[in-house]
Amino acid sequence: MEGEPSGAASAAAHPSLTPRQMASAASGLICCFLTTLDILIPAIEISRISILFLLFYVLLDLRNIQRSQWIICGLLILTGTLFGVLAGEPLKVVTDGLRGVLMFLLLFGSVTLLQHPSLLSPSMGAMRLVIRGLRPTLHYLCLATASHFLAGITNFAGFTLLSGFAMESRNPRQRLRMALALSRGFVAASTWSPFFMAIAVVVSVIPQLRWVDVALPGFGLAMLIIALGTITDYLGNRGRLDPVPIEAKPPGLGGSIARVVALMLVLVGAVAVTNSLLEVHISACIAVVVTIFATVWWYLIVRARPRADFAAEARDYARNLLGAIGSLRGMAVLFIGANIMGQGVAKVTDGQMLVDFALSLGISGAGWVPFLLCLIAATSAMGLHAIILIVILGHTLPLEVIGLSHATLGLILMTSWGIGGVLSPFSTLTLYTSALLEKSNWTMAWRHNGLYAIGCVALATAWILGFHYTQ
Repeated sequence: MEGEPSGAASAAAHPSLTPRQMASAASGLICCFLTTLDILIPAIEISRISILFLLFYVLLDLRNIQRSQWIICGLLILTGTLFGVLAGEPLKVVTDGLRGVLMFLLLFGSVTLLQHPSLLSPSMGAMRLVIRGLRPTLHYLCLATASHFLAGITNFAGFTLLSGFAMESRNPRQRLRMALALSRGFVAASTWSPFFMAIAVVVSVIPQLRWVDVALPGFGLAMLIIALGTITDYLGNRGRLDPVPIEAKPPGLGGSIARVVALMLVLVGAVAVTNSLLEVHISACIAVVVTIFATVWWYLIVRARPRADFAAEARDYARNLLGAIGSLRGMAVLFIGANIMGQGVAKVTDGQMLVDFALSLGISGAGWVPFLLCLIAATSAMGLHAIILIVILGHTLPLEVIGLSHATLGLILMTSWGIGGVLSPFSTLTLYTSALLEKSNWTMAWRHNGLYAIGCVALATAWILGFHYTQ
């Protein structure tokens, strides 16, 4: 199924880990395993042990977490705990916040299993050759689409695999186009991808929601968002692109692309079937499916090599897995703070207050769709992570009063997560792309993505309203 390893595999290699880093990463893996057991077998009630290993995971290697992340996390935890004190439940706020982060670590920990095989896969590497051989006017559409599907499933492994395109051109405008295509295509997957953190958070605050309830409408919205980005790119760059030579396509490229598509369909289809059959959290479904899928995929890649040394390859896989788990530590810290603050605010916030405020503005019924999309987009632009409002709104909004279904609210929140990803100056994605292009994160978020985000809000409003009225 797979042939020789691609050169991208070397980019996936993590430097040698210290004993402390290995212990931290191992704690993260144990946390993921225990969380999966806790979801699949609720009777054993081991979430507190999972939380303990989550704390080990974060605290054992403090030196590799940026000071700014700790400061932000500390402020968020302090704020959330103070709200918990006001509600008379500070310990519950903290434990509920940490329990929510277990879903984050389980989802991203599962997806890290895909990173090493995806970087070894020559078929995945062939996607770069496909895009490089196209006309410049098609680069945005193809790169956004590739980023959407590859990075939407493998997360930053696929994103890293494709991000080299942003640096290959010497034309600053072309580099900006490629970076925007990558980031916009990537976050559009938040509307439907079961491998995105958005669905894990939204399902945790709306327990009645299942991924299959929003997958199809979310996928349709994602395609429209990619189309919107393509149109704005074409209008903004028409006649300004330098021609680039078209590279000859190597033989067998069509087969490689077909294999990539088949891999994606099998993976997403397996998650969909598992989620339909098992009444458990989507993160647990992904953990089970991805573990089996990634192991089989890795085995097929290694087996196709001449004189493959499975023992050495397995050690390399384990080393890269531990390194990938460790790289999530900084994001885990931020999610801990954001989740605890969201839980704290939710304890002292009465959803009816927001309903009354909206009614005073003349907002009711379907008017909640644009109102919530604009509210989360505005707070994201000011630097507040979308997870905070998602937790607050999911826990406090009385859906029977505002007239929205669980699926409609879920789609609103998942879409808002993606829009906030490109609009927030402090999102991980904005910070990454701004560093890639050596630009200010404020410039990337507000100047280059501001109008685009407004267009996404308008487009999402129309689409979600259509979904709301046809349920």
